[in-house]
Amino acid sequence: MQKTIKRKPLIFATAIVLSLVTIIGATFAWFTASDSVKNRLATKDALANVHIQETFVPPDDWKPNQTITKEVAVIDSGSAPALVRVTFAEELTINLPAVGEIDAFTAAKETAKQKPLLFDATAYPHAPGDDWVKLTDSPNAAIGGISLAATYPIEVYAKYVPKSTPTPPGGSVDSYAFIAWSPISISGSDFDGKLQAVDFVQTWNNVTKVLTLSDIKYMTYQGEKTTTADWKTDKPAACNRSVAEAKMEALGAAPAGSYPGHIELNYDKVNAAITTDEWYYNPADGYFYYIGLVEPGVPTATMLKSLLLNENADAYYSNMTYDLIVNMEAIQHTKDAVDAEWAIADTALKTAIHALCES
Repeated sequence: MQKTIKRKPLIFATAIVLSLVTIIGATFAWFTASDSVKNRLATKDALANVHIQETFVPPDDWKPNQTITKEVAVIDSGSAPALVRVTFAEELTINLPAVGEIDAFTAAKETAKQKPLLFDATAYPHAPGDDWVKLTDSPNAAIGGISLAATYPIEVYAKYVPKSTPTPPGGSVDSYAFIAWSPISISGSDFDGKLQAVDFVQTWNNVTKVLTLSDIKYMTYQGEKTTTADWKTDKPAACNRSVAEAKMEALGAAPAGSYPGHIELNYDKVNAAITTDEWYYNPADGYFYYIGLVEPGVPTATMLKSLLLNENADAYYSNMTYDLIVNMEAIQHTKDAVDAEWAIADTALKTAIHALCES
């Protein structure tokens, strides 16, 4: 959260100072305030306690086609009305897709911000006596004489279903299935004791019952890419899509077309036309303007309503963090304050804001 407040004292002790107010008061005798919230809020202002009112519970795992409530309004708990505008900043971080490497995961890779693609072995019970049996390069009579052609630097397990098994039916021939992973052993690492997924080419000889593995690759995420967007400088023409998402492709983080706008921003009282007591997005400066005064104790109409990761989001979104930061500015409702602090170029918008100001 960031907050700045600046104001000129409104009571002066001498006639000399009062004369100065006559000269410069039209330019400087107003308050301004700003607030920024990143999933929390808190601010204080003796003139107009203007701050963001937000309803947001971040999900543990944001899934495609899932809408997350993020309601944003502005409220004034002080004693003076104010004019407000809001803009966004974004931060998007992704893990680059996992690729096969010839070396297993190490502490050096972790230091380089790489991450292993973890393997979940819960579906492959492999303790002694379980269905999946660890293979060695010697024939294993317990599972039909299966053996490995060589010793490999990964753990290989097999499941054997003989044709004579009555329940469930074993079929007319013996069946075999294989799985492999690489245990991670890095003291002090978050990944210590976990399993890294591996890829390999498998050759099975059904006569000799020998399994040969080749082209073994350790699946590793290649690091992170982060991009940011500030709507004040990026000035998106349309306000219903993430700007940071559109910038991710430029980093070479994914093939073209991987980030076509799957993060959607859904609004409530944001109108395409300048409408009293609603919000208006001005693409010329990247701000949402509230076309009304924020009166003490009365919240504005809700601006942002929810965020959606749409159903077309692909694998490039499976390891993503996304921050949407709401930044608010409030000023005293005078024309001089508006012209000096906001400098609105849009004539119709400026006229509408001026109409809310004190005479």
